Amino acid sequence: MQKALKNPRFKKIWEEINWKIRHPEAKSLEEALQEEISPFNSCMVFVDMTKLGYVMTSNEHLHVVSYSKFEYFAMEPVYSRLIKVWDIQKKKPLNGCQILGKPITLEDILLLLAKNGKARNEIGIILLENGNLYIKPITGGSYDFKWEYSKPFYEQNPETWEKISELIK
Repeated sequence: MQKALKNPRFKKIWEEINWKIRHPEAKSLEEALQEEISPFNSCMVFVDMTKLGYVMTSNEHLHVVSYSKFEYFAMEPVYSRLIKVWDIQKKKPLNGCQILGKPITLEDILLLLAKNGKARNEIGIILLENGNLYIKPITGGSYDFKWEYSKPFYEQNPETWEKISELIK
């Protein structure tokens, strides 16, 4: 996810979905991401475990597995310990944590496209082929973008991010 956020096209889509689609009442992206911290949202949080004294062997640090009371997260690969990442009173992340929001789904992408004027008559055909979804314009032509069904949005092909980003200009 951290690698994906370095891609400007992915980041643009991530910001639009977290703020404009999921939390349009928020005054800022930061406020929208704070709303993602909820026991019902399956929120992802990036934690640099080296700052908490863990020795990490890979560049991919952690993914949220579960949490309780809005402030503690159990993460992989360190399942055995809950790590405090949220200050309830001050409503802000602790220990340099970054709130990433819940994983982006194809439904989120389609809602974003609809909000940005891509009506059903523009994108209307979804084909399943070899474990991939192809979202295609109803008027024909080449595929608009491919969605690898078994992968979350941040693991999709950068070409997919580029196509979606172009569609929401």
